[in-house]
Amino acid sequence: MDDEEFGPALHTEVLAYTEVLKQADLGATVPGCPGWDVQRLTDHLGRVHRNVCQMLADPVPERGRWAKLPRGPEGPAVRDWFAAGAAQLEGDLATFAAANAVDATSDADAALVPTWAGPQPPRFWPRRMAHETAVHRWDAESAGPAGLDATPFDAELAADGVDEYFEVFTTKRLAPEALAALGPLELGLVATDVGRSWLIRADGRAISCSDAATDPPHADLVLEAPASTLVLFLWGRLDTAACAVSGDADVAVRWHAHVHF
Repeated sequence: MDDEEFGPALHTEVLAYTEVLKQADLGATVPGCPGWDVQRLTDHLGRVHRNVCQMLADPVPERGRWAKLPRGPEGPAVRDWFAAGAAQLEGDLATFAAANAVDATSDADAALVPTWAGPQPPRFWPRRMAHETAVHRWDAESAGPAGLDATPFDAELAADGVDEYFEVFTTKRLAPEALAALGPLELGLVATDVGRSWLIRADGRAISCSDAATDPPHADLVLEAPASTLVLFLWGRLDTAACAVSGDADVAVRWHAHVHF
């Protein structure tokens, strides 16, 4: 996705979350977040949005860490609280993007901004918030009548979500112990709706991801599904039952056992 597409993608998912929240039972269990209900999920996402606003307002290296913000209100008032934080986030990201525009002649290193993942390009925050909000919108919707048939993500956003998962999370947030426990494997992902395929390799020390040279990829396990299903598999929301599967299904079991954030 182009950088300028993340803001509209975030806006779409904020509106969708807000609509889901209007009808949601705040006490309903969220299948993809064990121990959480919709109230707790909304509190989490609302505080993430507010934390990012703080980081954007005070972008110095030590602000690349999450602050301990007060919880949102209990009960129906959390709906307006969430909407206010999301609106602030969208406005602050638009201001941030304008102030940190990077052109082809810019010094890429000088343009990096502090984040919890270390110095990153300015696109990090709009991109991260679009994906964070999309996954949790799906979570909130899946807590209702739709269940695991909740509305999928936009296909291009979902494909970028696969890229982001490996660019940011498996490289920045996965402990050496988890990598060692995962061990060697090759996992192929084929997005049936956007013409993308990925080959993921783990060797017990690191995980790499590249565009696959063959379609389908040559791997221990290959999963074929729409991009939204694939990114939800990576985030532990769906299992291989939602995909066309070929190869060693134990690879997926190992993946979900050791790769989670």
